[in-house]
Amino acid sequence: MTRMSATERHPVRVEAPDDAPRVRRATGDDVDAIVGLLEIGARRRTTIARRAADVRAHLSGFRVADEAGVIQACGAVEPVVPGLGEIRSVAVSEGVAGRGFGRALVEALIEQATHDGLLRVVLLTRVPGFFARSGFLAAPIDHLPHAYVQAILLDRERSFEGKTAMLLSIASAPIEPPIEAQGRG
Repeated sequence: MTRMSATERHPVRVEAPDDAPRVRRATGDDVDAIVGLLEIGARRRTTIARRAADVRAHLSGFRVADEAGVIQACGAVEPVVPGLGEIRSVAVSEGVAGRGFGRALVEALIEQATHDGLLRVVLLTRVPGFFARSGFLAAPIDHLPHAYVQAILLDRERSFEGKTAMLLSIASAPIEPPIEAQGRG
């Protein structure tokens, strides 16, 4: 497992304990389990339910954590604009809460974002403390990349209401000016 600092994530190899959750790329066989976890998360208001067709369409971005072949956690990283990705659809089975499945999954998603060449990742959450432990920092909406804000505003199933926006810089990246500064010349 790779660990990095919150401000700029530099790879440092850390050996995972033998009992660490196994995180892997999701396959077509995992779609129903992912949909089920997301439905449970949606009832708890920690994520948004997604249809099987939507999960299949974005399957390459999904990772799952399993225990003895049973999917216990899922999440995805999806590109938003060049250099920026979004971590979405993070859900953990209630039966394994507090056992490191969510943490292992988020770390794997950050590693995938790094591998994909993303410089920053963003997310919306109702549980900011969980993501802060992985180095994410709360960000006011006017400090988020304009393209991301527009994507959320145009999506009928998503909103900023009741959620904390969080950002993580994976590597040195030029900071996009806040929304109110864009368009000024």
